Amino acid sequence: MKFVFSFILTFLICSDFHAQQKIRVGLFQDLLPEALVVHCISGEYNVATDTDERKMQKGDLLYISITGDSVLLTDGDMNYGFYRHINFKDIGQHGVLRIRPVNPSGEPGNYEGDLEITINHETLYAVNIVDFDKYIAGVVEVEGGPAAPAGFYKALAVLCRTYAIRNFHAHSTEGFNLCDQTHCQVYKGRSEQNPEIQGAVLATHNLVLTGRYFVLVNAVYHSNSGGETQRASDVWTNDHEYLQAILDPFSQDQPNYLWEKSIPFDLWKNYLISNGFNTVNKADSLDLLITQNHRRKYFTLEKDTLRIEKVRSDLNLRSGFFNMELKGDSVVFKGRGYGHGVGLSQEGAMEMARQGFSFSDILRFYFHQVQIRDILNIPDEQLPEEFRETR
Repeated sequence: MKFVFSFILTFLICSDFHAQQKIRVGLFQDLLPEALVVHCISGEYNVATDTDERKMQKGDLLYISITGDSVLLTDGDMNYGFYRHINFKDIGQHGVLRIRPVNPSGEPGNYEGDLEITINHETLYAVNIVDFDKYIAGVVEVEGGPAAPAGFYKALAVLCRTYAIRNFHAHSTEGFNLCDQTHCQVYKGRSEQNPEIQGAVLATHNLVLTGRYFVLVNAVYHSNSGGETQRASDVWTNDHEYLQAILDPFSQDQPNYLWEKSIPFDLWKNYLISNGFNTVNKADSLDLLITQNHRRKYFTLEKDTLRIEKVRSDLNLRSGFFNMELKGDSVVFKGRGYGHGVGLSQEGAMEMARQGFSFSDILRFYFHQVQIRDILNIPDEQLPEEFRETR
């Protein structure tokens, strides 16, 4: 009996080490606001500035705006002063702040944890310091939506955790770890729409996806593969052995499986000419059309070559998996899938979960020869210093 109790206690202590890990997330990096409204909707905060501090309780609002080279703090009736730094510390660890950019205007979000605000190049830098798994739950809710199967949420939680740890110092020179935009992972605050998301994060606590030699994978995903994923090197300059092209029947007939877009044929011809195609005006019209039974990396016309991924990006297409047809004076792109097509297909993974596949089945289907590992079992040299176990 003593052995069982000791084992459980040891497990809880080890698990708690990474549960308490914090992450610093740069908020509203797409807006770089000059003013914010901070509303305490739960708990109590200590608001500390360069020179003083005060309490903030449920229902209180504070307005923060740039004035000259300082930050003005006011509640609307009283100006508290001009500062360089304002820190919101969650006193009871149960607080929630609703933060809204007002200049320029942006969507509000509810945030747990602490908040730091500083001035940087005439904009407000707002940084949310939050428990790592709470951050992961917030990312999973935005990236996966509020109405997906639990198995999908578990798979996505492992990927989001892997991505965050692998890129933990992406913005370290700016005073935070990751931003809240697609440059990192989209994060809009706490997960509160579906309790299964928090359950999935807890169920996969500490789990990450690794390739050979315990290296954390480049945990990429997209909306829908169109029935076929593609190699990383077909989209980016770097290749990874775990990011291979596979046939993906689970993505077929899902909401983002098929799409169409039409543009003038002359626009397409001019686009090819602008990309160095020298025989456009001499070639047969049908030879100018891209056709793909399976995903291709290049479109070639005589000696001229163009990456299809560049076409997707330049023409703002949903995917690079498409065929082209002439229709009058227009060319119609008839495509499959949504996104870059590398790694996990979100809609395919959802369908796998609905069919009863486990989160480990899903991850091993979309990533070639990978392992799902606990962070505690990964060598220190493969982790950021903040995630290395104290031995």
